[in-house]
Amino acid sequence: MGFRLFATISKKNVKSMASSKAVNEVRVIKELADDYIYVEYLLKK
Repeated sequence: MGFRLFATISKKNVKSMASSKAVNEVRVIKELADDYIYVEYLLKK
């Protein structure tokens, strides 16, 4: 499709991190304030 998907996730939200990693490759773009990370979701290989 040619579009990219980005999100912010709290490092403290373990369930959200696990859910994201279960269906996507997750690439950390940047560490943000207050224990958040800015990520890009990639197709799982």
